[in-house]
Amino acid sequence: MIGQRLVRLICPACKSVKKADSLPGRLNITSATKPYRLAEGKGCPECLGTGFKGRSGIFEILTVGDPLHYLIMKRASAGTIEQSARQAGMKTLLEDGCKKILAQETTAEEVMRII
Repeated sequence: MIGQRLVRLICPACKSVKKADSLPGRLNITSATKPYRLAEGKGCPECLGTGFKGRSGIFEILTVGDPLHYLIMKRASAGTIEQSARQAGMKTLLEDGCKKILAQETTAEEVMRII
């Protein structure tokens, strides 16, 4: 099963990078070093003043193998199924969005807006 959303990409013409000690909202990135280097678009004629140009996908992919299939057929709780899926390597939309934030492709606000 696949879940997907489109996030706006920061305009390369007016992109600026800043340091931040924390991330807004539910974003919880523990693998990155602090302070974070986050990017934002200031707005320019090329992006019509929005700070964004183009879009990219963020994805959540769930592969249903035998253990997960068994839990679904057993009508296990959503939490149990999610825990099993995460142990099998599933990444959530939020986690994929965080990768794009740290890669300075989009903003934290954009990911939170979409999710």
